[in-house]
Amino acid sequence: MTSLAPADVGHRFLGSLAVQDFERLASELSDDVRLRAVLPGDTKEWHGPDRVKATFVRWFGNTKEFELLDATVEELGSRLHMSWRARVSADRLGEGRFTVEQHAYVDTDEHNRIQHLWLACSGYLAEDRPARNAAK
Repeated sequence: MTSLAPADVGHRFLGSLAVQDFERLASELSDDVRLRAVLPGDTKEWHGPDRVKATFVRWFGNTKEFELLDATVEELGSRLHMSWRARVSADRLGEGRFTVEQHAYVDTDEHNRIQHLWLACSGYLAEDRPARNAAK
């Protein structure tokens, strides 16, 4: 059996997200996974693979369009840093396209599955919104 690099779990997780395969994404989570998220205006926490998977389905499932624009995985000591930016359109968000960016720090278990996931989210930002400092 070959040993997996710690970053492999991050690449598999983001690969699953890119194709919206939430079952495969959940297979990268440990049985006692914990997700803590700083969201615009709130902080939330979920425990267990089913609840964490359901959270990613709520955030990134049921879309008209979904495109992973950028994704990175980096080893940071014993922890992983993952980040991704996606473009989505969905009825629940309203008209147009939205960009969302998330950064996560991850601890893995002895089976190289995600055990702790600390995440910060930009929120869904409308792409057709004029820039704040646009010239007049």
